[in-house]
Amino acid sequence: MLHEEDITTLLEPGERLVWHGRPNVERLVGRKFGGIFIAGAGIGLLLIWAWNSIVDGSVMGIFVALLFVAFAVILAHGKFRDVMDARTTRYAVTDKRALIVSGRAMTTQRIFPPDAIGPLDTRNEVHGVGDLMFCHTTKIGHFGHRRTESEGFIGIAEIGKARDALSALMKRADDGPAIRLAPDVNIG
Repeated sequence: MLHEEDITTLLEPGERLVWHGRPNVERLVGRKFGGIFIAGAGIGLLLIWAWNSIVDGSVMGIFVALLFVAFAVILAHGKFRDVMDARTTRYAVTDKRALIVSGRAMTTQRIFPPDAIGPLDTRNEVHGVGDLMFCHTTKIGHFGHRRTESEGFIGIAEIGKARDALSALMKRADDGPAIRLAPDVNIG
């Protein structure tokens, strides 16, 4: 369970914590279970193929099977890594910024000032648990294809509270301090 004290050590002087949370690891495993199961089954079948190639003495069969095993392990690694990383990830919204902190020693930090927070996008919401994406970057790839990459809070419970905290942060940024204009000065 995320304790408020864990996040408050990262706050700047005068900064106030508005919301904090962490990924719901059980829900995240549930969402990734299909990919994890298929990857595990595929790796198992490929290992059986490699073993049969070894028994048959087919050097080419061994090479191709092990190549496919390596490829399947690389693909499966991403699913497993997402779940493992979620165990050490923490999210926070303060009165000045949004934070994504990960790592056992809370060493990896992604900081989002209010002007970096774009439109809020809720994804995969089921029973109040889902993804709240708020930083959208459009990248142009090969042949001019555009793709949007989004960052945010993944697999959080009580998504409504996080949405309210981010909305309040965005509103404070829009209001901002009053801008005082200097009176016109005529020289001459």
